[in-house]
Parts: sequence; C-alpha cells; structure tokens
Amino acid sequence: IDNLDSQTHLTEDMKSQIRSERKRTREKQRRSDVNSQFSSLTELLKRVEGYDLDSDVSDDEDESEHKKRKIGTAAAMNITPSNRVDLIARTIAVMDRLHQVNRSLRMNVKGLRKTINKVKLGNEKKVEDLQKTGMMFGAPGGM
Repeated sequence: IDNLDSQTHLTEDMKSQIRSERKRTREKQRRSDVNSQFSSLTELLKRVEGYDLDSDVSDDEDESEHKKRKIGTAAAMNITPSNRVDLIARTIAVMDRLHQVNRSLRMNVKGLRKTINKVKLGNEKKVEDLQKTGMMFGAPGGM
C-alpha cells in the first residue's frame, strides 16, 4: 500500500511539473509573439514616418514628385521608440495624422466631384445652346 501511495504521489508531482512546464512554455511563446508584433509595429512606424505626409495633401502639382519623399536616414534612426509605451504613443500620433490626411483627401475628392458635376452640367447646357443655335440658323445636322 505504501508503494502504491508513493507512486500516486510521484505521479501527482510529475503531473504538476508537466503542467508547470507547459505553462512556462506557453508564456514564453506568448512573450515571443508579443515581441515579434512590437518589432513589426516598430518597422511599420518607421516606414510610415519616413514619408512626408504633409506633401500628400499639397495643392501644388510640382510637389507631386515629392509626395513620398524619404526623410534622411539620420532622422529615421531617431524615430525608434525607446520602449513600448513610446511606441504606442507614436503609433497613436501617426494614426491620428493619417486620419487627418485621409479626411482632408476625402474632402478634396468630394469637392472635385462637385466641380466635375458642375462642369458636366455647364457643358451639357452649352451643347444644348449650340444645338438650338444650329437649328435656328439651319446648320447641317440641326434637324
């Protein structure tokens, strides 16, 4: 009976040790995954910050060549956040800026669509006027 009790106790110790090792392994994998994602976020942030976002909303056509102008390598080196809190804060700031740029671009597109519609209506009216004028003067194709 003592031998059976000893084996059961050993088995419980082994089970506990196995559970503990499994928990350690899962936590190690979780930390590795989190670190990998933070590294990916840092690299993405470097790429996004490496472009001049202000030129993306510029009205000057000459600047269209410089829309995605890279900032110097020295400046890119300074954007690496020193810790995760800084990385999250910078990511929030960049996303906010991207949101503002996106909103501005959407407003520009909306304005351009309105202008296009006005031009279309104006052209249609001019075509009608020309057709009427052609009919009045008996121009070929008028009737």
